[in-house]
Amino acid sequence: MNKRLLAAWITALTITGTAASAWADPPDCTPGPNVKIFDPEGTEGAWQKLDNWNPEGEPGPNDVACIPSGHTATIYWGFCPNGDQCYGAPCPNECEPARHVQARQVSVDGTLTFIPWTTLTISEDSEVNGKLEGWGRGSLLIDSDSNLTITGDGRIEAYYEEGSCALLQAIIDGAGECSGGDNDGDPCAPCLSTDPCVAGGGTCVPPSPYPTLTLQGSSLELRGRWETCLPLINNASVIADECQNNLIVSADGNTGSGFWIAEVDSTPYVYGPTVLQIEGSVSGSGTWKIESNAKIVINAACTALTGDVNLSHSSAMLDVNQNFSTSGNLEMTGGTITVSTGKLAAFD
Repeated sequence: MNKRLLAAWITALTITGTAASAWADPPDCTPGPNVKIFDPEGTEGAWQKLDNWNPEGEPGPNDVACIPSGHTATIYWGFCPNGDQCYGAPCPNECEPARHVQARQVSVDGTLTFIPWTTLTISEDSEVNGKLEGWGRGSLLIDSDSNLTITGDGRIEAYYEEGSCALLQAIIDGAGECSGGDNDGDPCAPCLSTDPCVAGGGTCVPPSPYPTLTLQGSSLELRGRWETCLPLINNASVIADECQNNLIVSADGNTGSGFWIAEVDSTPYVYGPTVLQIEGSVSGSGTWKIESNAKIVINAACTALTGDVNLSHSSAMLDVNQNFSTSGNLEMTGGTITVSTGKLAAFD
């Protein structure tokens, strides 16, 4: 599969209850009650196909779903009467939608793939030592009584294809529930205005309390075309590096000691600057770095910062539309800072 939007090479992806210790035990894939091991004919198959699991049957909300090394499980939109998978939205009328899957925990040593508009909801400690891969707006939804921590030395990448622009952003959000409309009762992403719940005339009710996303690791990178809708504790690197596409930080209450970076990396500068778009408040000691043909846009007040700000190229841009202040240094060897009328940008 050469077209990919979401690919993660990470040591562990852990969802911990709010009262749990910082590093919880990983899922136990020892065969036994409520343990489902992905075992298709060959090495690839659909998550929703019952006989692809041992013991037979799709994992449910009380199960541990285990994907061994060398195997690829794909979450499809649905299935036609002839057994063909439906790949995108909207699903043809003759197909049976099956786009929402769930498990208590997941353990991925192989590959887990999302097709557009599919969702996986998980509620307890989980681990990914392999790869997450997806097309379109695949969503990972986290239950309200959990917090998500990703730790390791790899990357979480949101791309359409190596060296080209992503079509749609990948979503990490709290597990909302659709109220009313055509998709009443379905899981939904509350921050996604084009979620099928809303498109079907319903309202996506957000979880309460909202979960938190933590990135932990000096070499861990969140890259590409993402929208993260969970309050983000960034002790790693959040990097916008895609042509004409934004990496959006939507929730309030973001903090951490990690890097906030806009740059042009693997994708060519063709359509316009790469943008890291800050829509929710950010605090903490993290360093802000803007490189060639890249921009950070501040659309929410960020006034409790202590990190440095670095503009390192003549085409680097910091666009301040809400108050932005840090006790750190401004290191500017090139570029432009623009401040909207009545707002301020303050540095030590």
